[in-house]
Amino acid sequence: MADTVAAVADEVGGEIGIAVHAHDDLGVAAANTLAAIDAGATSADVTVGGVGERVGNAPLEEVVALLGQRGDDVAVDVSELVPACRRALDALDVDVPDDKPVLGRSAYRHESGMHTAAMLREPSTYEPFDPAMYGGRRELLFGDGTGRGAVRALLADVGAEPTTESVQDALEAVRDAAERKGDPLTLSEARDVVETAV
Repeated sequence: MADTVAAVADEVGGEIGIAVHAHDDLGVAAANTLAAIDAGATSADVTVGGVGERVGNAPLEEVVALLGQRGDDVAVDVSELVPACRRALDALDVDVPDDKPVLGRSAYRHESGMHTAAMLREPSTYEPFDPAMYGGRRELLFGDGTGRGAVRALLADVGAEPTTESVQDALEAVRDAAERKGDPLTLSEARDVVETAV
């Protein structure tokens, strides 16, 4: 795509704007759109959630996030991107897959021990950007899958010494509380449980 756009840009010499319209046949519509912009495209067709014929189009939210992450100026209120896209898809009665980049529920949700431990220390370990930039919300969950690393980080987070004994006590308390609740604990709930346990 970039070669085609660059060739057209060379031919028209900037006298005419170049638009790009990518379909997501191979899952790279957003990347192709970005490559086309870099090669000289002056506008891009995008759709909320990539909704479109056949396999869909370049997703607005992914293209905006890609451009935003590299510092390009986008004519969008990025702080409302996720909620606005979700509202539009809801109005269209289109379900957002949990694993959909930028919009999906799982995009910023971390539950496994390794993930939550890393997220407590350095969120960029598993997320390329703070979801709040685009109106999303990070969710750290604690329960049966929580491991010692996450509990050590929680203990440090609440100002407690992560000794072998305190880690074991806190780990059991977190797992028990999640089992009683019937769902994983939120970060706030896990902090409360850990503080009480030690």
